[in-house]
Amino acid sequence: MTINVRYLDVSDAIKSGKQPVLHVNRPFVNRTGLPAPFSRSQPGRTGTFWVPNRRILDPADQGWACTKQGDIVIVPLFAYQTSSPSSSKLVAAGMTLGIAAIDGFRRIHGAIPIESHLFVSDRCYLDEARNRYDFYFGLTLRIA
Repeated sequence: MTINVRYLDVSDAIKSGKQPVLHVNRPFVNRTGLPAPFSRSQPGRTGTFWVPNRRILDPADQGWACTKQGDIVIVPLFAYQTSSPSSSKLVAAGMTLGIAAIDGFRRIHGAIPIESHLFVSDRCYLDEARNRYDFYFGLTLRIA
């Protein structure tokens, strides 16, 4: 299984008070995205992607949404807290959540993903009302 990690700036969504959401393009069938010679049609998209539709805290309570059609996969990013804003804590927490999600998915659906994309906020954000640091995390699991 391939694991890809991408760090994102979600400060605009946080300032607006909205949950950060990411749109990820599904890959083209022909890998180039170009139509066949002398064709006007666009190549199709491929891949079955699963995305958690709520926070990943307990692997037994994970809810998953599946995308098999369309051009994009919508990935919600959920807030998680950490004890300090250090980069090492952010990386460790992101990888821990990713591994827990993959294991929980395998237990629930009995399938092992061929590819995973982990999306982690590029920094921690101070939640002054709760006196804690939050970071944001989301992922996609590709089955086929």
